[in-house]
Amino acid sequence: MDDFETDAASAMATGWLEGDTATGLGTWSVVSDGTKVLQGAATGSDFTVDVGGNVAWTDYIFQVDVKVISGSSWEVGVYGRFALGTDKANFYEAYMDDSGGVKLRVKKDGSTTDLGTKSKATTAPTLNTTYTFKLDMHGGNIAIYVNGMVRVMVTDPTLTAGGIGVIVSNGTAEFDNVVVTK
Repeated sequence: MDDFETDAASAMATGWLEGDTATGLGTWSVVSDGTKVLQGAATGSDFTVDVGGNVAWTDYIFQVDVKVISGSSWEVGVYGRFALGTDKANFYEAYMDDSGGVKLRVKKDGSTTDLGTKSKATTAPTLNTTYTFKLDMHGGNIAIYVNGMVRVMVTDPTLTAGGIGVIVSNGTAEFDNVVVTK
């Protein structure tokens, strides 16, 4: 588990790699919000990303608490099975938007494919509220949960291994209590 408590405030989280140092898509650092959290601040509509884990991981569940603290038309979520490919990276991208809609996509060798979408939630998410986001990947079976509720479930064998990442666009979000289990 990574709760970022041992990391220095205003620094990068130990064991994580800021994916956007050359692109200017955003910044990442550990900040104090009652406890220490990993904060991502996106500068626009493209995702800014911070990655961690092990590229050899195959079947796992990645869970993280996320709180969007500012922004409009924001999107926030996670990467699963993240690994370097011919076009920077290959990964599954699971995210929720400001309407509560949830989407799962896969990116491989520069090509992105939508795998599943769940329309907006009955109650739109609100700023400064913590949501527990979970990406469950076992074999080709992939499920996205928000606050314990299955939002998207698909079968896709495109990617078989890779690390994790946290993502945000059009806003600033805090990530905490990262847990990866088999």
